[in-house]
Amino acid sequence: MAIAQGPPAVGLGPEPAVAFRFQSLHALRGVCAIMVAALHLRTTGYLNDSILIHNSYRFVDFFFVLSGFVMAITYRTRLENRETRDYLVRRVGRLYPLHLVVLVAMIVVAVAGSKIGLVLDEFRWPALPANLILVQSWGGFDRLTWNAPSWSISTEIFAYGVFALAAHFATRRALDIVFVGLVASSLLIVLQAPEGMASTYDFGLARCIFGFFAGAIAASLWTQRRLRPRGEIVAVTVTVLAVCFLPLAAGALIVPLFAWVILVFASDAGPVSRLLAGRIPQMLGTLSYSIYMIHSLVVLTVLAALSKLTDLTGRPEGVISIIGPWWLCDGITLAYLGLVVALAAISYRLIERPGQAVFRRLENWRRPRTVEA
Repeated sequence: MAIAQGPPAVGLGPEPAVAFRFQSLHALRGVCAIMVAALHLRTTGYLNDSILIHNSYRFVDFFFVLSGFVMAITYRTRLENRETRDYLVRRVGRLYPLHLVVLVAMIVVAVAGSKIGLVLDEFRWPALPANLILVQSWGGFDRLTWNAPSWSISTEIFAYGVFALAAHFATRRALDIVFVGLVASSLLIVLQAPEGMASTYDFGLARCIFGFFAGAIAASLWTQRRLRPRGEIVAVTVTVLAVCFLPLAAGALIVPLFAWVILVFASDAGPVSRLLAGRIPQMLGTLSYSIYMIHSLVVLTVLAALSKLTDLTGRPEGVISIIGPWWLCDGITLAYLGLVVALAAISYRLIERPGQAVFRRLENWRRPRTVEA
């Protein structure tokens, strides 16, 4: 899931004449991150039991499609011009610093939790090296490990590399054909996967490639074909209905739907876009990567505290959950989401931005200096 800093100013080349800001897409990314965070705190309240929250794992595919769309618009021409090193340094610098800090925090939780009897199946020491270098979802493990949401970051790093190779070696005319081939081949793999579009640690790579390059194709339609569909209210309505009611067997349809939604909102020209341009939606977009990456750590902390201090937790269906009156559970969910956003604001300022600055310095390292006469 690539998250831009602020509303992304996206151009079509190294020095574009026109920049697209995509404010609505920026905000939608934050909304989706909140939905995914709400999914992972299991309670017996109405919020967690709603079909929208229950199926909000599908919003991860929105991240994949949006990432491919933004990467293709921002970097396609640059990669065709052989600016591969700068691209890879920037992408790793965008994702890795926060991933590393959260992983270290998870290790601390694992060690401290073992002292009080908190032992989770995700804390698997043999999987730590793979998590450290972000290859944990490239195959080899039979479950999510350590910071579970980072499985998608692992697959996205892979997609970045595939995109760079394709843009580097394919001719400009052939590149869109390569994108179509990647979408078709990854879709065939996903359709054979036991969990289909709910795949993570096992067939998550194919799921990510499918969404990412569908987004890249949408970017070609936006830039080359000037495709500008309208109908924001219809797009939101269809999206909510699809997330809620699309059967798992037809889950792959969510990807072309998200590609269409992204094309609709890329114009920032509708009633929903005007709402998304507000301060709070834009703030959520800015914090979306931190929200996504740290929420699992907050879930563990909340559940551990409630387990030790109250009798509100249990394991219905084998999953540790908060059990109580609906009003209490929903109140805890809202408080948890507020805490996640507050901590995300701190991590954005203290981890994400400084981490990106470090990698920007690496990007400029050994760059030829020009000497003025």
